[in-house]
Amino acid sequence: MTYNLPCTNHSFSMINLVKLMPSWDWDVFDQILAQTGLSSVELVPSLLLGPNWDKFPDLVTSDSCYLLEKLTQRYKVGSIQSLTYGLDINLADDLRSHHGLARRLEGLVDIGHRTNCFLFILGSPRQKKQIFYHINQYNYKSNFIDNCAYILSTIGSEFTLSLEHNTSFQGAEFCNTLGEISEVVQTLRERGFSNIGLNLDTKCLIDEMGPDFNLEQLLADESLKSLISSIQVSLDFLTRDCSHCKKDKDILFSFSRKHRVHLSFEEFGLSESQLLCFTNIWPDEKTS
Repeated sequence: MTYNLPCTNHSFSMINLVKLMPSWDWDVFDQILAQTGLSSVELVPSLLLGPNWDKFPDLVTSDSCYLLEKLTQRYKVGSIQSLTYGLDINLADDLRSHHGLARRLEGLVDIGHRTNCFLFILGSPRQKKQIFYHINQYNYKSNFIDNCAYILSTIGSEFTLSLEHNTSFQGAEFCNTLGEISEVVQTLRERGFSNIGLNLDTKCLIDEMGPDFNLEQLLADESLKSLISSIQVSLDFLTRDCSHCKKDKDILFSFSRKHRVHLSFEEFGLSESQLLCFTNIWPDEKTS
């Protein structure tokens, strides 16, 4: 499949900045990105634009437009995540008539066009909770698939939706394994949605399979490889010390280049020491 993805395949996620930059500061942000050696970012709209960015009548206010323009003048936006952050929703409920989600999706499409970014990553483990008073009536996976279909229909075929396989450790109570999310992606493709894929998250893989899982063996599965549309790499994955982990970075970068799959570094609330560790491991994009 051919996805409408950016040419710069390696991004630094804004979710890393929760500790490094509690309030938005362009000078600090520029210094951090210079330290990483990357010029592409994974955008978290609420961190740049504020938590209520989608609640204004015109969706993206003049101040938001200025911030987005300033961001794109400096950096490539490789992907957009935290799509449903702050919404009071459950991804197993019927969301087709939820006005807040409709408004959010309209705003995300606007941001996507303004930043020339067409890759959306949907995780939201806290919005994947079982609703116990509906336990007999709910088919969580089926409902989640229907909601993903609604999202795909709303954002349009030019955007790719990449689904995270959030784990029970992260709080997701349904569709919380790699196998289940793979089935969701496959089902949606069979329904005719070609712009759906799997976000392979290494932190989720460690949660599910243990810290010594074998990446090379995992990616030997051709059916799995065909589903992957993005990859998020965590620091604990990059610092693994098992014998079969020595080629992990080479495997990921080769996969990213060969299949045009966007790859980002994502570590929630990175500390300064962790950032230094990351920059010592991750190759500069100019030399990778």
